[in-house]
Amino acid sequence: MAGDLYQVVCETQDGLLDGEATKRVFIERHPAFGKDGNGCFVEATFRLAEEIDEDEVLEFQYLFRLARRLRQHTNPSCRTADTGSFFVPLAHLFVELLCHYGKMQCLSGMDWDDEEEVALEFEHVWSTVRFAEGEDTLIEAFVRGRSEPLQFW
Repeated sequence: MAGDLYQVVCETQDGLLDGEATKRVFIERHPAFGKDGNGCFVEATFRLAEEIDEDEVLEFQYLFRLARRLRQHTNPSCRTADTGSFFVPLAHLFVELLCHYGKMQCLSGMDWDDEEEVALEFEHVWSTVRFAEGEDTLIEAFVRGRSEPLQFW
């Protein structure tokens, strides 16, 4: 699909995705994901791209799923709206992987080839997603209720 536009190229060997080579090239181009334990974000992006079943997940939900998966590996104190811009290169990698796997049908009306549109959409999604994948919203509400009790006059 976009390849060089996103500065992401899915490295292939005999027509098959060479995941390790793709990860290596991605980290060379985006060194922040190769240090301080940030490699887990790249791994999570690859795993999600492999796991997504395009028959069960609507295309416009792909970036929501990515944001929830990345939040799972992000320290809760770092889950601010501004953090989303750090993960934009992973959103581009994710789109490229989905295209490589043939899971991108381009039915949502979004131009997945447009780097800026993908970046803006991901940053918006990041700021609206409240819970990481696997977080129990009921438990989170209970903890938040305890830390911020209602005050009655």
